[in-house]
Amino acid sequence: MAKRVVVVPYNEQWKTDFETIKKYLLTAIKDIIISIEHIGSTSVEGLSAKPIIDIDIIIKDYSVFDTVVEKLATLGYIHEGNLGIKDREAFDYKGDVDLPKHHLYVCPEFSLELHRHIFFRDYLRNNPEAVLKYSKVKEDGAKLFPDSIDDYINYKSPCIEEIYKKCGVYPVVEFIKINNKEFKVFAKWSVNNYAENLIKSGDEKFKLKAIKTAKDEFKSVFPDGADSKDNYLYIVTNENNEKIGVIGYEKSHFEENAAFVTENVIKEDFRGKGYGKSAFLKLQEDAKKKGFSKMVLNVFKHTTISYSMYQKCGFKVIEDYEDSVIMEKVFEKKD
Repeated sequence: MAKRVVVVPYNEQWKTDFETIKKYLLTAIKDIIISIEHIGSTSVEGLSAKPIIDIDIIIKDYSVFDTVVEKLATLGYIHEGNLGIKDREAFDYKGDVDLPKHHLYVCPEFSLELHRHIFFRDYLRNNPEAVLKYSKVKEDGAKLFPDSIDDYINYKSPCIEEIYKKCGVYPVVEFIKINNKEFKVFAKWSVNNYAENLIKSGDEKFKLKAIKTAKDEFKSVFPDGADSKDNYLYIVTNENNEKIGVIGYEKSHFEENAAFVTENVIKEDFRGKGYGKSAFLKLQEDAKKKGFSKMVLNVFKHTTISYSMYQKCGFKVIEDYEDSVIMEKVFEKKD
């Protein structure tokens, strides 16, 4: 029998319900997590919702995850896996304590899904007009499709996507290590693209040596092709498993423990949709997990869109040249 879709007006009790569950969770995991967040529709004052509390437990990374699973098991929680969503681990409650109905997830702090939850919640908390609109859509959807959760979700999806765009939530991307065949295609494109940028940033006489300069620099970065040492080059894929770009970095030859960006390009058809920033944020997390303490990059001044994105991602100019700038971001240390 299908579960009935029930959406009710906002209830102040939901705040208390969250605090009750949070207090219970902290009895077992207080010392090994970063925080516990009330997310989802019940976390937004004034928003109609299904009366189920959604909760994210935030951990530093997966090095503590097994311990968290063990601790939560003592409280009656069973790990169900990520249920198809990367870096969002679901738990089912089977304990004896009578708790308000809730969904529990554990996410590492670098999880893109976690960021989607937080950005979505915080945007709605600060935009009452969006709350009214989303409430109406949810209420109408529940009336139209009371016995079909799939149809209900499809009905409200356009409204959710609109909110995602407004609050700066970016699409989920994945990285695949580039193979030798893909690398050959990428190499030809990269050399030509770099040569074009050299020409744009220089004078007319530079045209004659732009291709040679680009080839020489490419060879110095990738001496052994896709298998070059201390080089991390990835194919970027989107939610539909389409290959939409190439991105990567190498271990800096000039600064200890620094990652230097070697490539960052999204195919033209997929630009302006948030994939570029999403991929670049993921690249930073990849470098952090590999132990790098900072990321450095060189960007041509005429590529204003890229320069603006790097600024928004927290990169600062450390060297300023006539045609380009060197930018840097020092990663925050976590205790």
